[in-house]
Amino acid sequence: MIECKNLYGNIEINSNGDFIRTFSYGRHSKKEGIYSPITQNRRHLELIKQIRGAEKNALLRIAFEKNFYNNYRSVVVLANPKTVLNAKFAKKEVRNQVIRADQLAEYIRKVDAEPDAMSSNEKYMENLAQFFVSIHKKPKADYTEKFRILVNETDSDTSEVYPSGEVQSGPDAESNQDVIICPKCGAPMVRCKATKGQNAGNEFYGCSKFPKCRGILNVQ
Repeated sequence: MIECKNLYGNIEINSNGDFIRTFSYGRHSKKEGIYSPITQNRRHLELIKQIRGAEKNALLRIAFEKNFYNNYRSVVVLANPKTVLNAKFAKKEVRNQVIRADQLAEYIRKVDAEPDAMSSNEKYMENLAQFFVSIHKKPKADYTEKFRILVNETDSDTSEVYPSGEVQSGPDAESNQDVIICPKCGAPMVRCKATKGQNAGNEFYGCSKFPKCRGILNVQ
């Protein structure tokens, strides 16, 4: 079970298994705890264990549950290539479950080579995939429509980001610069320029999640 995380900032895992993220914005940095993706993935595995176990008879269920964690492995993959992972103080069992994206292929080869690894043929894997497809439930929410509405609201309310008046932003604003992270929500920020009011011509960073987040940073 691969839990893929595209996290901003650097990740530290301490001796207690806590995940701590540090990210920089301008000349400042912020450190915060985040929910453990290992715990999150364990919840996913428990759900699979319940669903798969429910379709088996009592005898097969006992054997299935006994060997479940040998056959279903958990690994957290950090997808952001800029993220620095510091897990030197983490316990071995925790450290072995968190890797970078470029280590995934080698991780799979090592797991497949372990003596207790279950050998699965193509037919079994196809049946397993079809099983998960058969129990999939489509989300009721239309996220595409929600995003379209958000974009329209952002276009119409852009002037609210900067109290002084209208703003403008463009692709040139972020060229050759590190991504600036919003201090309020951790999302990337967009470089903008006020075009009206007493601050016309001044540049600032506005949160890319506006209007949900209205974080602002002055350009240093």
